[in-house]
Amino acid sequence: MTPDWVAQALAYAGMTQAELARRLTAEVGQSIDRAAVNKMTTGARKVSGVELAAISRVTGYAVPDEWFQKDVDFAGEAVDAISVPVLSWVAASSFDSEAGFEAQDAEEFIALSGLKPGVYVGLRVRGDSMDRIAPPGSLIVFNRTDRVLVDRAFYVFRDEEYGATFKRYATKPPRLEPYSTNDTHLPIFPVGPPKVVGRVHRIIIEV
Repeated sequence: MTPDWVAQALAYAGMTQAELARRLTAEVGQSIDRAAVNKMTTGARKVSGVELAAISRVTGYAVPDEWFQKDVDFAGEAVDAISVPVLSWVAASSFDSEAGFEAQDAEEFIALSGLKPGVYVGLRVRGDSMDRIAPPGSLIVFNRTDRVLVDRAFYVFRDEEYGATFKRYATKPPRLEPYSTNDTHLPIFPVGPPKVVGRVHRIIIEV
């Protein structure tokens, strides 16, 4: 239950309710006092997806895997925002064995709304092979349950030997295409059906 998780996060960080209140106020940009945090730990106050992600960031306490699909409030009801784990980067220029997809690898959690049902993961792009749509440093958010290939759609693909890559899928012949201003990048022609990790549904670019 969410109240137990908030209390566990406090204990994990060795943080008082007052300290968490101060940190949350700074993180979410609105006033949260110690009384509000106390109510979070008892179930008397709902926790939004934004607050859940902020608590995880400031305490270093991971959000449970089963909450990646949907955020919950204290009554166990679904809320608008979901907490999305941001994992290690995915190279947009080539397969990379360093890219990871395990929940415990999360570097941070972000709260997002307006996504269709699914299990979402965020990855930071490195490389310029997709810079027409996702420049280096941007964040791609993909749905691990959406693996049906659609021509000209964007996906994260996985190769057991080489790692992962973010590319646009194209047919005739099947290939993983770069989408870049750098014309030195070439399509990847997979041997056999490509292994889809998930379809990219959102790209976040900092300006």
